[in-house]
Amino acid sequence: MGIPYLDWIDRWMLASDHLDRLDSDKRRVGATGMHVLGFVYVDHTCGISMQIESFCSLDPDGTVHLTGGPPQHNSVLLLRYDMLGDMEPVPLGNDERRRLGLPEYPKWLSSYRHEGAEPLRRMALLNPLRAEGYPDDIKFVIPEDSGRSGEVIWGRLENSIGGDYFECKLLNEPSQDFGFHLGERVLVRVKEVPEGVSAVCLGPLSKFIEEV
Repeated sequence: MGIPYLDWIDRWMLASDHLDRLDSDKRRVGATGMHVLGFVYVDHTCGISMQIESFCSLDPDGTVHLTGGPPQHNSVLLLRYDMLGDMEPVPLGNDERRRLGLPEYPKWLSSYRHEGAEPLRRMALLNPLRAEGYPDDIKFVIPEDSGRSGEVIWGRLENSIGGDYFECKLLNEPSQDFGFHLGERVLVRVKEVPEGVSAVCLGPLSKFIEEV
């Protein structure tokens, strides 16, 4: 099962401000046009994000004309997924990118790299578990144990341990005392089963790391 927004990651994208949500920002930088051009990336904490390079207008044939943006005013304007998803983003072609003098990847992107999580964003096995707009966040089950009932919880993917084992950081506190808590690293096993995908928390990572 594909997730469209995963194809936006690490690409220059054009987005339509047809709802005029950015009108005040556009006026502030003295720009015109009904579109924005920016680079989409994953903030490991905030999810899918776009850093705006410029406001722009489009010719009928799709030619882009930059009209000014935050970098020319020593400022930064970010869009998060909840807004970007409503703005019909489309990729900027490489020929158009080169014509506009844009690098393949902006220099600031290195500040958001997460070596462990990045390969996991392309792993189709994890797609049914992801939070909308947050490709590094997945849901999994803490199984019932010693009188405690099973519980669904969210965690942030930090690394692949190998095979179908993953290191996750708990994003919410379990409602029962399983012996691990919000913010702790746990070991999660994700595998395909006849019903779909099974994701089970096996416990604190420190208990298993030597065995995996």
